[in-house]
Order: sequence, then C-alpha cells, then structure tokens
Amino acid sequence: MAGRALSRVKAWFWSLGEGALDGHGLARLGGAWVDAGQNERALLMLHEALQDHPHIAGLHFEAGRAAQAKGLTDQARVRFAHAVDLAPHEPTYRFALGYTLHEEKQAEAAAVQYRHVLALAPDDRRVLFNLAVLERDLGRPTEAISLLERLVRLRPKDARAWYTKGVVHYERRELPAARGAFMAALRHDPKHARSLYQMGAVLLAEGQTEAALPYLRKALAQRPGFAAAHFALGRALTSTDAARAMHHLREAVLAADPVYAAHLEMARLHEHAGRLSDAAAELRAWLRQNPAEPEDAPARRHLARLLRTLEARRGDFGGLP
Repeated sequence: MAGRALSRVKAWFWSLGEGALDGHGLARLGGAWVDAGQNERALLMLHEALQDHPHIAGLHFEAGRAAQAKGLTDQARVRFAHAVDLAPHEPTYRFALGYTLHEEKQAEAAAVQYRHVLALAPDDRRVLFNLAVLERDLGRPTEAISLLERLVRLRPKDARAWYTKGVVHYERRELPAARGAFMAALRHDPKHARSLYQMGAVLLAEGQTEAALPYLRKALAQRPGFAAAHFALGRALTSTDAARAMHHLREAVLAADPVYAAHLEMARLHEHAGRLSDAAAELRAWLRQNPAEPEDAPARRHLARLLRTLEARRGDFGGLP
C-alpha cells in the first residue's frame, strides 16, 4: 500500500509540470501513472505523447504496460515490439514482448525474444524459468533441463525451478533425476502439493508403492480435490484395499479437473468383485468422455465382452441381471 501511495504522489507531482516535460519525462510520468493504477489516464497521455515523440522507445514501452494492465494484449504487443525495434539492446523491452507473446501462446516467437534477453542478461532468472517452460512445451526437454540447471545454480532454494526440472526428467522417464529434483523442491517447500504428488508418482513408477503412499496422502492433505493424486493413490491401493481404492478413484472423476481414466480402473475393480453391471457402467462413462475412440479400442472391446457375459447370465437366470 505504501508503494502504491508513493506512486500516486509521484504521478501527481510530475503532472504539475507535464507541459514542460520532454518525451523521456513523459515516459517516466506515464510509468508512474501505470504504477499508481491510473492506466486509462496513462494510456491517453502516452498516445498523445507518441504523436510528438514516435521514436522514443520508453513511451512505446510504458504505453504497452498501460495497455497490458487494461487487458489490451494486442495493443501491448505492438507497443512492446516498437520499443524493441527502437532499442533492441534493452532487455526489459525484450522481456515484456516475450512475456506478452508467451501469454498469447505464440511459443516460438516468445522463445526468440527470451533468448535475446539471455544474450543481453545471461542470469535473468525470470527468463531462464519462462524459456525453460516454453522449451518443454515445444518438445525440447534437453534445452529445458539445461536452462533449469542454470537457474538452480543461481537460485538453489527455488522450489518452483526444482519442481519443473523434476517434471521434465519424469516425462523423459529419468526417474532417479526426477526423484532428486522433487526431493530438492520439497526441502524448500515441504507443503507443495504438486511436488508431493510427483514424488509419489516417481516412487510408484519405480515400484516403491509403500514409499509412495505417504507422499500421495500428504498431497491430498494439502489439496483435497487433487484429482491426479486421488487417481494415483487409488491405483496404488487396488491390490491391497479395494474399498479405499474405489473411494479415491471415484474422487478422481468427481473433482473439478477430473481424471477420467479412473473409470477404467473402477471398471476393473468392479469386474474383479463380480459386479459386471457396475463395470459396464464405468466403461460407458469413460467412453462418453472419449467418444472418438475407435471401434476396436480396448475399452470398447472390454465393454462388448462384459455385455455378452451379462446377456448370457440373464439367460441362465430367467432374464434376471
């Protein structure tokens, strides 16, 4: 609050001499208004200033910030691009353009800008993380890991960086490296639900079911509606505690962000217990969520087999299911 109030005072003070300011002073004034939350006022003034000073990068940059604050992403991107054209060696402008492109899901274009920033400022921690995320999304995990290794050397206590590094290793099935990264993340943020879940997932993948259970339970204690953790815990318990497994699998499909594969696991549990109608219902539920599955998909074949068995059973028992 104190910083915001100070920005308002600065904006008021500078506005007293607005008419005497040059283009660079107007850029600073616009930036102060943006910091004070007076985005509409900043945008109007900066647009007017750009009519007289179109070659001042700072005016374009602050106009981009004002537009971004108002949710005008297209306008912000254009302004940041002008700022970069006018001052190509200013990393702040490059980062703003890259971040806007990143938000617009223009991944390759954003990555280009982030790489330019790193050429100018190799230890920019925001860019190292954001570019690593993009490289992972673009299917370049080796580059992502390299960036994250640089980042954790700079910030060894950055739990978010360790977690992201673990995810990339896990996706590459580099399980020992993933486990080490998630352990580091949990050392610095022991209540991070996603790190707890991922640690459990790694241990399950390594066949260490008993060791995985406490991590999955802790993940759910931190985030009770965590569908992926419910699903993993349900699968882990299928052979030892079918009732608890069913509970967690059901929670996985009822969550706000459901894991529909839990229907398949519940179908197997129902079938194993002889509840064929319930198993068929779970398979139908899964297929409703995956209507494009081909006719010869395993779930469709499984459902057809169950329905044939149920039909035969009805015949054996005089039409009773």
